[in-house]
Amino acid sequence: MDIELDAMFRRIERLEALIVDSGPEELNATVLDNLLKFNADMVNATNGRERIQTVFRKVDEIDRFLDPVWLDTKQSQSQIEKAEVILSEEANIIKMVEDLNELDKLRPVLESNAIEDAPNLSSKLGTIRACQNNLTSQVEAIIKESRNCLTEQTLMMNNLNQLFLNWDDTMATLEKAKTQRNLPID
Repeated sequence: MDIELDAMFRRIERLEALIVDSGPEELNATVLDNLLKFNADMVNATNGRERIQTVFRKVDEIDRFLDPVWLDTKQSQSQIEKAEVILSEEANIIKMVEDLNELDKLRPVLESNAIEDAPNLSSKLGTIRACQNNLTSQVEAIIKESRNCLTEQTLMMNNLNQLFLNWDDTMATLEKAKTQRNLPID
């Protein structure tokens, strides 16, 4: 028995030497020590990283689901328990069936050429948008020019009104002067 035990220890030491394969300072380190060190390094590296910790939790769940004992317990559920699970989800199942039926009714619309051509229409929409921007800038220029024209027209009308008022005053003055002289007015 001691011979077999010694042979096993020698094999373990050779395996450790092959696995560790570091320098002479780590020849005395066992596989268990290396695994513990690796585990500590992994814990330190993943602390504070929520996404990685979430993945580790998911791995634990996957291990649990892949465990043959867990699978056996799930398979041994009675038909009554399975029926209870289905009945408890009945409302959700009915809602999903209704949603699927509605989606099936909308399938012709979703598979129509209008929806399929949507990516092609985006380039046309870009062209229309550029055209609209050009037209908007042209309209703004026309509005500005129209305002300038209206301002000039208003100034001209004011000047003409002032000129007519001046002529009216001049004519009134001339008429007074003629009436005072008793001259016939032409």
